Amino acid sequence: MKVIAIIKGHPRPQPRPRFIKGRAVSCADPLAAAWKAKIKAAVSQIPLELPKGPLSCSMWFRMPTKDAARFDKAHTQVPDLDNLAKLVLDAIQDTGLLVNDSQVAKLSLDKTWAPLDQSGVLVELESWKPQPGQVDLPRPDWLN
Repeated sequence: MKVIAIIKGHPRPQPRPRFIKGRAVSCADPLAAAWKAKIKAAVSQIPLELPKGPLSCSMWFRMPTKDAARFDKAHTQVPDLDNLAKLVLDAIQDTGLLVNDSQVAKLSLDKTWAPLDQSGVLVELESWKPQPGQVDLPRPDWLN
């Protein structure tokens, strides 16, 4: 079973606490809160339940731009891809569709430029079970 969610809008990263002289300073970001609310609203409309085991998650972020020369090219500026994904997973977890975002055992992320009216994120979640031999990466000598 695969769950697909498409959320239109301007993707925002998960705010991180800032520290000044060893004390945490507020990291509230109204734009991030609005984006998170939009994700929660969209995901809440999904009538399915995900399995409780390991999941594969793919996210394709489409970052807004007016510059047509950038469309569909890699977005290599801030916000960082990992922080964008963290906010999405936290929002999905808040809806209860994910028991815990630690269920995600495989994560695939893309971030490209898009026209203003096509910005947002496409999220796919499904059960995942690694197959024997599926990971075929060369092992560094120090691991042997």
